[in-house]
Amino acid sequence: MQKEFFDGLYHKIRHIKIRSCDVTGLIALLHLYNNVNSLVSVIPCLGQEYGGHRIIAKRTKTIAGTMVAKMEAEMSVKEEIQCLEALIDYSSRYIDYTWIDQVLERARLLLEKYIPTPGQEADFCQLICDCYYMVQEKELAERAKKIIVQWCLQQTNAGEWPGIDPVTAIKRLFVIDAYQTFTWDLDFDTFRQKGIDCYRNDLPMNGAGLSEEQVDIYFHKAVLLLFINNPRTERKRIEHLGTVLEQYLKESGPHSFKCINDPNKKNKKKLNGKDFSAVTLNCLSILAACLLEQLGWECEERMTSLQFRLESSGI
Repeated sequence: MQKEFFDGLYHKIRHIKIRSCDVTGLIALLHLYNNVNSLVSVIPCLGQEYGGHRIIAKRTKTIAGTMVAKMEAEMSVKEEIQCLEALIDYSSRYIDYTWIDQVLERARLLLEKYIPTPGQEADFCQLICDCYYMVQEKELAERAKKIIVQWCLQQTNAGEWPGIDPVTAIKRLFVIDAYQTFTWDLDFDTFRQKGIDCYRNDLPMNGAGLSEEQVDIYFHKAVLLLFINNPRTERKRIEHLGTVLEQYLKESGPHSFKCINDPNKKNKKKLNGKDFSAVTLNCLSILAACLLEQLGWECEERMTSLQFRLESSGI
């Protein structure tokens, strides 16, 4: 994985016209900026390169505000649930409660009136957990637990959910992880770990020729590997993951990737958000997380080497 490749795409993405993005694109863009913000937080020397906390936070707030405005327009239930999840995450992450009353009220109405289909149950339960995190109402935790109990009864000893597509299964694991984090209830940890061991496997060897559907599955497995499992024990797989995503983006990214703007030039054309699919933005978001791990390892190695030389010199 090459930092220069990520940098070029990120500087291109910075010039997207946010209002031209659809809801799924905005959610993916929000995840990307969250990961870049983490990158700058952990490795402060990258602040100038990626815009610094203030600029990143301002850009992220614009994305969140645009999502709130689009919620007033017509959208599918799935889009609304994912939009509400992302806005609650934004509010808690940036300690910005500008829209939280409006978001929680819409979430309450949706949770009261909507009966999810099996394919939407994971997102629905995630929203319940997010709302519980914000308002700490015991009834929400109990409601989420009932859904998770049913999932665990359906899980095989190998950790698989028969008849459930991989993306939905991985979303279930994230919901269980969120439930445990928010409630400190570890009753489902064995089921969670079995599922992680089952669904994080079978990553492709390269990114050439992958369809968007295959990349979407790969994206969810990548998030599982990066954010639920211990990245320190998965260095080789995470470095391979970054290489595969680079290959995919080089082969399948929009034509505009071939003429990336120099970030130092004054002539910066605003790009239409429709040129960047949610899959492309999600891939770039995961590249940011991979880069964070990679640079973190490199910093640790330099510090260890420096410490060894100092000790060897008797300093």
